[in-house]
Order: sequence, then structure tokens, then C-alpha cells
Amino acid sequence: MSIKKNIVYNTILTVSNVAFPVITTPYVSRILGVENVGIANFATTYVMYFVLFASLGIPLYGIREIAKQNNNRNGISKTFTEIFTINSLSTLFFLLVYLITIFSVPTLQKEKEYLFAAGISLLFAPLNLDWFFSGREQFKFVTIRSIIAKLISFAGLFVFVRTRDDILPYLFLTAMSILISQFYNFGYMLKKEVTLRFKNLQLKKHIKPILILFVSSVAISIYTMLAPLLLGFFSDYKQVAYYTSAIKVSKMILPFVTAMSLVVVARINTIKETGDYLQQSTKLLTNSFDYMMMLAVPATIGLIVIAPRFVPLFFGEEFNPVIVPMQLLSLLIVIIGLNNLFGTQVLVALGHEKLFFKAIFFGTASNLILNLLLIEKYGAIGASIASVIAEILVTIAACYFALKVITIKINFKSIYQPIVGSLTIFPVSMAFDKIIKSDLVYILATGTTCIVLYAFILLCMFKHVRAKQIFNLIIVKIK
Repeated sequence: MSIKKNIVYNTILTVSNVAFPVITTPYVSRILGVENVGIANFATTYVMYFVLFASLGIPLYGIREIAKQNNNRNGISKTFTEIFTINSLSTLFFLLVYLITIFSVPTLQKEKEYLFAAGISLLFAPLNLDWFFSGREQFKFVTIRSIIAKLISFAGLFVFVRTRDDILPYLFLTAMSILISQFYNFGYMLKKEVTLRFKNLQLKKHIKPILILFVSSVAISIYTMLAPLLLGFFSDYKQVAYYTSAIKVSKMILPFVTAMSLVVVARINTIKETGDYLQQSTKLLTNSFDYMMMLAVPATIGLIVIAPRFVPLFFGEEFNPVIVPMQLLSLLIVIIGLNNLFGTQVLVALGHEKLFFKAIFFGTASNLILNLLLIEKYGAIGASIASVIAEILVTIAACYFALKVITIKINFKSIYQPIVGSLTIFPVSMAFDKIIKSDLVYILATGTTCIVLYAFILLCMFKHVRAKQIFNLIIVKIK
């Protein structure tokens, strides 16, 4: 499948990943309330740590290794069986550790029923095979399967989550929506793609690179998932809800910004044996940078500006303390976009996992220290500040190492043009804020007007190449 089609399907998947939370989050926030949302998010975050440990560095490593095999059926089967075996063994070990912690830590023991429900996703972690299909560049399959699973979960949510006491059904539905797609993936893969081969396995050769990526993943998780846990232990579940709700909005936008990431990683490893490998890689990464900046800059500025009207509309008045954390965490859209480019698309894709680990070490240490200093006094706001500073440090380090590995032709226009185009957000939002009382109408009017003005500036004033490509693609699809 061509890279353009892969990007289209990955973008469709991205849209679905955003659309479903946009519909479900306001419902869940109002039904469960701040305290119970905090409990649910605390349980989900805790189990995700163990899913992360159980997965080791496989989600990134697997993409790269499967892509290297190209269409060699025997090579694919052997590589998959080896990686899957490692993943299964690690899952059994960390599942045992997970259960031990629940029964030995008083804070966790109080919430054990919720942790058991969330723990379903850990039990079946080896069946999360998105890395395999991404490595095979089968983004169409991943997209369709994901949308079907989300529709099933979506229907169940409105049937089974009806009162503030329905935390358990909510956690079960969240886990089961993932599980349904995982079972389907595994069955399809065995039928169409892979023959499991457990003879003469060579597990040892995978251990070192997997562990390097694993250490990097754990370090990254300290400033992406640790904050909710520390808030749960050192503050209260309301602060957990404020922080997780704020960062959820940024996470809704981030998949658009990083939509090219998996496609680029898979394609770079597919073309490694070609003669013009470096030239093609440079072109891919340069285009990815342009695309990322074009979307990340207006999204960041837009969220900061509309936050005071967006939060009460989206989450409810009970969540008004989310406003400031959301404004702070909106900065992560640009920062993580750059980090994803230099870290994942360059260092990991080209096999420089050690440099990637060095890059994230700076953010890991600072985030842990800042969280411990700020959370007890400032709660969700302190955790947000710590997250932003950590990501900045990681991005600076990743950029430094990446530019030593490969040349990325960054045109200054790719930076200042999106910034200039986004400045219209300020006068438009200020004008509408004064004359429009309805939060929904204000957000729709501001968003629509600013998108049109931004597109006009990029297309007509700056003749932005990437914007033109997207515009032409849209016109072709409409025709």
C-alpha cells in the first residue's frame, strides 16, 4: 500500500480516536462526577504502568523488525513468534507483581475491585498486535478493526453506565473494547499472516534492543503517567480527575499531529536496503516536520484561548479547575510533536535507541523531582508544570542527537508561517467572547472562523506546500 494511503487510513484512525472521546467524555464526566472519574483514571493509569512493563519495548521494536522482513513469510513468522514469546513471558511475570502490589499496598487494597476490572487489559497484553500490523504497513486493517471495537464500546457505555456508582461497568467496558479488537487481530493474523514457529527460537538476540527501548519507555512514562499516580497518593482523587481531564484534551489533538509517525517509522525500515535510503528518509522526515508544525501550532494556541469556555461545556461546571492545567498542557501538542519527530521517527526508526534513552533521561529526572516538589502544594497545576518542563528538556536533547544522525531540512517558513497564521485566533476569540453567550456557539463560531482564516493565510498568502497538498487531496476525494 502506498505511503499516501497509509497516511489517509492512519488519519481516519486518528479522527476516530478523537471523535469517540469527544462524545463519551462529557457523558462520563457528568454521570460519574469528579471523585469517581479520578478513581477510574487512577486505576486505569496504575494498570497501564504494568501493561507498559509487560510490553517491554516491543511496540516500537516490533514495528521495526517486522518491517525489515518485508514480504518474507518465513522471516515474519519466526520474528513474530520470538517477540510474541518474550511478550507473553514478561506479561505473566508482571501480572503476578501487579496482584502482589494490590494486596500489599493499603491505598491500592481499598480500590482493589476497580484495579481487578482494569487489570483485564494487562492479562491480555500480548494480544495487542498493532505493532505487527504497523510493521506490515496494514493501516487499513488496523483502522477498520479499531472503529468497530469503539462502536461496540460506545453502545455499551450508554447502556451500562447510568449512575455515579457505575465505575466498575465503565472500567469493564474500557477493557473489553480493547480485548475484542485484540482477539480479532490475533485470529486474523494466524489465518492470513503468520505461522507460529516455536522450534529453534532465538530469543536472546532480541533482548538487548528490546530492553533499551523498554528502559526508554519506562523513563517516558514517568512524565506521562506518573503524575496521576502521585496525585492519587499525595493529593486526592479530585486532583487526579483535574489533571487527567486536562491532559485528555491534549491527547485528543496529539494523534493528528503525530499521524505520520508510525507510517514514517515503518517506511524508513522498509526502504533501508535501497540505494537512496538517506535521501528518501530525509524527504520523509522533512515532510513530517512541515505537517506537524502546520497542525500543532494553531491547535496549541486555540486550546489555550478557548479553555475558559470549553471546560465547563465539555466536562461540566464541576470541572472548572481543569482550565489552568489544560492551558498549560496544551503546550505539549507542539513539544511532543517535535519530540516524536526527533525521538521516534529519527532515533528509534534508525536504530539509535541508546541516544533516545539519553535524550529522555533529562526529562525523566526533572519531572520526578518537580512532581514531588509541586504536587502536594499545587495539585494538578503543579503536575502540569512538571510535565511541560520535562517534555521541553527531552525535546531539546532528542533534537541535538537526531541532527547528528541525519539531516532534516527545516525551512524557517515551516515555523513562522503557522505562527503568523494562528495569530488571528486572538482577535476573533476576543470579539466572539463579548457578543456570544452560549459556550457551544462561541466555540463553533471561533473554531470555524479561525480555521477558514488560517487556511486562507497558508494557501493564499504563503502558498504553503503541505497545506496545498492536503487541500488538493480533499478536493480529489470530494470529486
